[in-house]
Amino acid sequence: MPDSGAALESELALWAQEPGRSSIALFHGDGRVRQAALKQLDQELLHPLIVYGLISRLNDWAPEVRAEAKLALVRCFSKTPSDILFPAVWIVLQYGTSWKRWSGGWGAFLQLVNSRETLFNGIAEKVRLDRSGEASRVFRNICQSPLLDAHLELLAEKASQPHIRASALRFAVHGEVTWWNGEFERQWIDKSLGKSVRRRVMVKRPIANQPNWYAMVERSLRDDSAAVRNEVLDALILLRHEDRCSQLIEMVLGSCWPKVAYSTKSRMEFLRSKVQL
Repeated sequence: MPDSGAALESELALWAQEPGRSSIALFHGDGRVRQAALKQLDQELLHPLIVYGLISRLNDWAPEVRAEAKLALVRCFSKTPSDILFPAVWIVLQYGTSWKRWSGGWGAFLQLVNSRETLFNGIAEKVRLDRSGEASRVFRNICQSPLLDAHLELLAEKASQPHIRASALRFAVHGEVTWWNGEFERQWIDKSLGKSVRRRVMVKRPIANQPNWYAMVERSLRDDSAAVRNEVLDALILLRHEDRCSQLIEMVLGSCWPKVAYSTKSRMEFLRSKVQL
């Protein structure tokens, strides 16, 4: 790391002579060198590590570097193939919300991801197949994108994780997508006594293209997960006055599910009290 003005000028001149090495300087210890490297970066990124290095500069401690990183990311993102972008984007979608110095870069990053439909489709497919906690974190963040709406039916039917299947079904039935924005708020139970609870702050958006929620509910009747069954019952309770739901209600309250969890059974009893078969 240069420790004097002359040494810094010499090093910056060296990097300027070899702009092809600018991606390496993204990890330099001196912010002035990182900023200079970002100004030169205007080409296809050749490795996921370089993609991650560029995106991570949006969380750099130096505001000048963060500002330059926003511009460099816009220049390079569209020039880089989706298979190179994918590993780094997948990681950032998991942990990016914990970065505290985005300065608006998180929204800009999500917009770039949304602009690449092929990239987004690959992410949605991995969310469907992955059984780890990584997929859950990514799912929460891609909920913000209208591109997710086209995947809701497939996620509701075939996602590996039950809570993702349940969420996709709920989104379709209610016609809106909700997600936790990573923040908490205080909800008072009794302000005079100082009693309150900590609640997640939820955000929502309307679904752009409404999927066939009836077909999704019908297919979900075959799901063994209590989480999905509860969403089916919640949907039927909400839509019990629609004529086409009567057959589904009859199936659910009949012998469709021989064994159910307590939470499911209580919903079934509530539904039974609200309808006449």
